[in-house]
Amino acid sequence: PAGTTGPGAMPGEAWTRPRAFRPGAPRLRRGTSWTGVGGAAAAGEGPGAYETDRWLEIFAPPGHPGPDAVAGAGAGRAGAGSSSPPGEVLARLQPLGQVAGTYLACAGPDGLYLVDQHAAHERIYFERFLRAGEGEPVPGQILAVPVTVDLAPAEHALLMEHRERIEYLGFRIEPFGTTSVLVRAVPAPLADRPSAALLADLLSRLLSEAVSGTGGPLDTDRAARILAACKAAVKARDRLHPEEMTRLLRDLAACRHPYACPHGRPTVVRLGEEELARLFGRTGA
Repeated sequence: PAGTTGPGAMPGEAWTRPRAFRPGAPRLRRGTSWTGVGGAAAAGEGPGAYETDRWLEIFAPPGHPGPDAVAGAGAGRAGAGSSSPPGEVLARLQPLGQVAGTYLACAGPDGLYLVDQHAAHERIYFERFLRAGEGEPVPGQILAVPVTVDLAPAEHALLMEHRERIEYLGFRIEPFGTTSVLVRAVPAPLADRPSAALLADLLSRLLSEAVSGTGGPLDTDRAARILAACKAAVKARDRLHPEEMTRLLRDLAACRHPYACPHGRPTVVRLGEEELARLFGRTGA
């Protein structure tokens, strides 16, 4: 599909990861430190080890994750009886840091919020794919510099066989050598992540699923978009910088259904003021 010219990937970028992908954030354990936005760590300080259901006040769209979630996934989840907070509440969250390199700890107007960074980013990318037009080819964005992706011989053969279906998702690819391809355009919703490693991973997953059985993700438009969103999203243990946390929260707040990922898992949980007071023995205050 035709697209608009974007900044694309630089020649030396092939097989480098975007800056958002920074694995190795420290895991939070009882009695250990945690890293805040300022990068400082205080030994022995951090949230206590209260692992009870009373911690979590799960936000989800009333009744189910939303019409664009996978049918049945996460519907009727226990504890999901709270109504969704207005979008402006999510937009007002202030990131404090990462917990276990996976969750964003955020100060909110009515308590402490934890955001699953992968689930939230999946939701953001999935809605971008939906805005591109469900049931229609995904617009592609032309890269200023094509990216070379090396594939295994079997993957290359499958790619050529399913090339039309892959390009339906917004890729524009050309054979390059025996088992390599040139990626000249990427799906517009993924244009901010034109990493060769990411593209190779996504392409190989799409291809392997397409021939793994009778119902691979490429058999349905929605499933293909969900898979693409999942592969593009930041992962657990990816270290995020403060500005990246802020942008993720802002983008999540702008989503139509921000409280569940496309698979139906919650993206946000809250520890409210009353629960905080009980935990600190301030119920009589």
